Amino acid sequence: FCLSRGLGDVYKRQVKQARLAIKNHIGDATVAYLRIMQKEIRLYPYSANATNRFMYELLNLRPDPMVVALDRTKNNLAISMESLPDLQADYLVLSSGYGASSAGSTETAEKRYEELREDPLWQTLPAVRENHLLEVDSVIWNAHGLIAKELAIANLKDWLGGQP
Repeated sequence: FCLSRGLGDVYKRQVKQARLAIKNHIGDATVAYLRIMQKEIRLYPYSANATNRFMYELLNLRPDPMVVALDRTKNNLAISMESLPDLQADYLVLSSGYGASSAGSTETAEKRYEELREDPLWQTLPAVRENHLLEVDSVIWNAHGLIAKELAIANLKDWLGGQP
């Protein structure tokens, strides 16, 4: 019991430090998480996705309005290329692929992302124009364990917290 309590305190301290560093660096800028998959680009609702919940609730990041609007449906949204410019997030976290057991699909998703980067519609996104993109490891970001969340928080703190 004492060991797990101590680990919980460490985690809470890491979260608080990350939250403060990020807020001090980006203020109220918006952040969205996009997952590039083999055949689609997904944007996830505010509260129905574990990754978004930790970003928005635990770290107090501000979601893009399109993310908030999705919360009503509680579904993952496959974004068409035509609707992609509606995503006006200041910062984008990008995951191309799937979890650890889907290596072949991940390679296809990564190729899809390469193609997407060349598309003129992709270039219209504010985060793309400002080079505010964080490409993350899909294995870590799609996992649900504490260690994966600690690694994801470290990714965000290093990127959005103004760390070198």
